Amino acid sequence: MNTPMDPKTLFEEGLEAYFAPLLVLLVFVIVVVKNLLMPRSMRRLFFYESMLLFILLMASWCDAFLEGFDDDGLAFYFRRGTSFINFAFSPLACILAALLYRKQELRRRDILLAIPEAVNIILCVISLFYPLIFSISSSNVYSRGPLFLYPFFVNAFYASVVVYYSTKQPDKPDLKLETVAIFLLFGAIFSAVIIQLVLKLRFLIWSTAILAMAFYYVILFYGYVMYDQLTGAFSRDGFRLMFQNKRVKEGVIAMIDLNGLKEINDRQGHEKGDQALVNVSQILLHAKNKYSRLYRYGGDEFVLAAHHCDLKSVQVLLAKAEIDAEALEPPLSFAYGIVEIHDGDDLYSQFEKADALMYEMKRGYKGDAKKKPASEVDL
Repeated sequence: MNTPMDPKTLFEEGLEAYFAPLLVLLVFVIVVVKNLLMPRSMRRLFFYESMLLFILLMASWCDAFLEGFDDDGLAFYFRRGTSFINFAFSPLACILAALLYRKQELRRRDILLAIPEAVNIILCVISLFYPLIFSISSSNVYSRGPLFLYPFFVNAFYASVVVYYSTKQPDKPDLKLETVAIFLLFGAIFSAVIIQLVLKLRFLIWSTAILAMAFYYVILFYGYVMYDQLTGAFSRDGFRLMFQNKRVKEGVIAMIDLNGLKEINDRQGHEKGDQALVNVSQILLHAKNKYSRLYRYGGDEFVLAAHHCDLKSVQVLLAKAEIDAEALEPPLSFAYGIVEIHDGDDLYSQFEKADALMYEMKRGYKGDAKKKPASEVDL
């Protein structure tokens, strides 16, 4: 820095800059530990991410504090340690974020992705003795090495891996929204990096990273609340929100029920039953148009809410989905009831009518027997 500052002033500046982020981090850790709605593996990764960001933040704070000491003590030894922590371990934050999307066991290709970070750690170890990435002289003066930008390129590489993994989630609703949000969060972090380097600031990067992680958690948690994790359809909570806000003012609601799920569970096991639910939901998700949303209402029941659609178009959509379900091996079928919704209608009574029509069709289901779809026009 151009103007030396005393340690007390630097400590107070760090306290002023980091007090709120540390408070956010503390609350965030409590929420992560207590929130049992998310999988244990994901909660564990977010906990590790929080601890890593805490260490990196404290290392940058300590580094700024030690910067204020002259060359009469051993401050430069400790600054080498804080600089090593910041440069060597900062890419781990992006690596942990990437692991959130690896639900299956790591493959060889994933392990190879660790090579850039391994090289970065080696270069940082060498920098403790020879200035490759950074250097802290015995007079406690910091300087950049010829490979100073390498850790930043490693971070950028792993950030792109996170964005790539986020796009590889087949049939996940609102995938584009999640990917764009992640891209913007990393954009905010890298903007903070550039601003801190150009303006020679001290406390911007890790404050931004903590806020970005908290927002990232909100995005993923929203997905776990709003979407059914088995089928990829919107969840019952998502349907309740739609119902309460009366988002379908003109359109069609269809109540759908998978036929024979109990028999599949009893004879072939619940794993096969879950697969049947997934197969039918995927058919319905692919058959619906952009104005429709599919909700898993519970068990083997789904609700299709079609905005700005008429009864006939939804009947055609479900008839096509029926044909696709019957083409599966083993073949599947479902019953459904359809009603139109108009502005001013009592949504609850219309939903009950669709439910009654669906059960009327379901009563006619015996084995592979087919029944004409029940709809409001048949009343």
